[in-house]
Amino acid sequence: MDDRNFGTEAAEVWIQTIESPAASLRDKDIYPLLKEWLAETSGGTVLDIGCGQGVCCLQVPSDVSYVGIDPSPALIQRAFALYQHPQRRFLLGNVYDVPINEESVQRAFSIAVWHLLGDIERASKELGRVLVRGGQFLIISADPGSYAAWTRPYKEFSIDGKRFEGKTENSSGAPTTDVLYLHPYEDILDALSKSDLVVLETRNFRNMVAIMGKRALT
Repeated sequence: MDDRNFGTEAAEVWIQTIESPAASLRDKDIYPLLKEWLAETSGGTVLDIGCGQGVCCLQVPSDVSYVGIDPSPALIQRAFALYQHPQRRFLLGNVYDVPINEESVQRAFSIAVWHLLGDIERASKELGRVLVRGGQFLIISADPGSYAAWTRPYKEFSIDGKRFEGKTENSSGAPTTDVLYLHPYEDILDALSKSDLVVLETRNFRNMVAIMGKRALT
């Protein structure tokens, strides 16, 4: 899966990944961190960029307005089937072209997406566009200091600049191709800064990094 592959096959692989027993790893760090961030920030609508089949909406209090976007029609359809609620909306959309108005959300998060993006400057620009001034963001992505751990499982792979393409097998044994973008940490910070997004804190855990910040007030 990458920023250009939103087909049914990719959606099925993602569903198997998130809904498999192995997904319980998220309960140990990602979901507690997300809940902590939500509790420490405040404001109206929460935007989930790259929501997949919507599982992260369960971490958002039920009285808070939630909007999840994803480029996969199959995953958006599954999100509606699994998590429909009056306070939740699931929209077909792309991190490069978020289908909501400028300065319309107070908080936005994105989990396991940024390392799938070839153009983090464009993604950061969209994140900055939709956040109000002072709005908070949380990005959880592959830790640039641990890229070796991310790429090690692939026996067959190719690298073109920052683009890593590796071949493996999915849970059913069928061959599949994954694409990662190995952006240096400095490039991630620079892309955010160019969109008036100020990093306030970072945390490293389990070969991942959490980047927390806000859109500049002026």
